[in-house]
Amino acid sequence: MATSESETTASPTEQYIRQLRTWVEETHRQNQQAMAAWHDGIQQATLRQNPIPTNILLNNNVTQSQRPPIIFYGYKIPPIWKRLLAEIIDFIILFVIKMFLTLLILESIDFVDVEGNTISIAELQTKLQNPQFATQMSVELLTLELLHRCVVCCYETYWLVMQRATPGKQYMGLAVVEATSFIPLQREDVVLVHPATTLSIKDALFRSVMKSVFIGFLLPICFVLVFFKFKRTGYDLIAKSIVVEFNPNPPVHEHR
Repeated sequence: MATSESETTASPTEQYIRQLRTWVEETHRQNQQAMAAWHDGIQQATLRQNPIPTNILLNNNVTQSQRPPIIFYGYKIPPIWKRLLAEIIDFIILFVIKMFLTLLILESIDFVDVEGNTISIAELQTKLQNPQFATQMSVELLTLELLHRCVVCCYETYWLVMQRATPGKQYMGLAVVEATSFIPLQREDVVLVHPATTLSIKDALFRSVMKSVFIGFLLPICFVLVFFKFKRTGYDLIAKSIVVEFNPNPPVHEHR
């Protein structure tokens, strides 16, 4: 009765304001419901047209234990004396090859007569006084030295790619493998290596060139560099390689 009496006693302006407020509140509530329904409809339509791939959901749930393991191979590090003997054997082989090439080139410039006597000291001094002959001989000797370096690099590259080792290393039971990761073990002469694959032509050539540079220009230092970790030389560090004992079936170790 109090409400009806207040409504009857209210002025027309107050009654209009009350009705207007009720209408605004009802309209706002209906608009909110309509917007929520429209938003839900858009999401469902989007999911139907572009479903989330299941592999993305699975990848997000992959734990570290489910990742594929990294394969390491166990190799024995050879003693330094084996490597030195292998280098001596390769040096002798290369020395014979270089001597043969040297005689051919010197014969072509009439510096040495392989079919008769060698040139005398007096004749050599007389020829060296000729600027043209001296220049020609200097160019020939420089070419000969560069040829020697190329022969050494090709020799190393060929055998490392084909057999993982030069003839000297093969005779001493050694091999050169690619090594980007290491896991040291309790034994100092054994190490786990990854990927332990044969060097590619590019890597083998790069290692051979670096070795030639080290031996040619850093001869007093190259022997000190043998005492790097795992007995790697400077050119092994640069080329990411390692010299190991040859083992056709090295033990496999998985690490995550």
